[in-house]
Amino acid sequence: MPKKIDIYVRESKVKLAAMLENEWDKKKAHRIEMLYLIKSDEEHYKRNLANRLGYSRTTVDEWLRRYEEGGLKSLLSISKSPGAPTKFPKRVRQGLLRRLNSKHAFRTYVDIQRHLKDKYDLDLPYSTVHDYVRYQLNIDLKAMVKQNSSR
Repeated sequence: MPKKIDIYVRESKVKLAAMLENEWDKKKAHRIEMLYLIKSDEEHYKRNLANRLGYSRTTVDEWLRRYEEGGLKSLLSISKSPGAPTKFPKRVRQGLLRRLNSKHAFRTYVDIQRHLKDKYDLDLPYSTVHDYVRYQLNIDLKAMVKQNSSR
């Protein structure tokens, strides 16, 4: 037998419609839409609501549980995965920055790659080293080499 939705939505239809219109995050928008559909009496069963939103019934159950326990704030808080651990521990990052800022800086990313292998036993692909130095540390090695060679 389909499970009927037995939850009271505290927010008004007008407020939910406004929130839905202004929300740019799709994950949050789907959660607000769920409340709107319940409040406007468009959906009465969890399975139908889940199908309409494109999620599983268990996901909708979890959202409803979060809403009941913590309200709108809890429902709309979306946790972010911490991601993979950094390949550049603090001591490596500090040593690399010291070396990059010294007068004996590297000429190429391959030099940095070799340095990381020799000194820290980090065997990293070229692309990882390049992306880290260029985009995480915001150091343009080409510009540094040109600047040092013009002196």
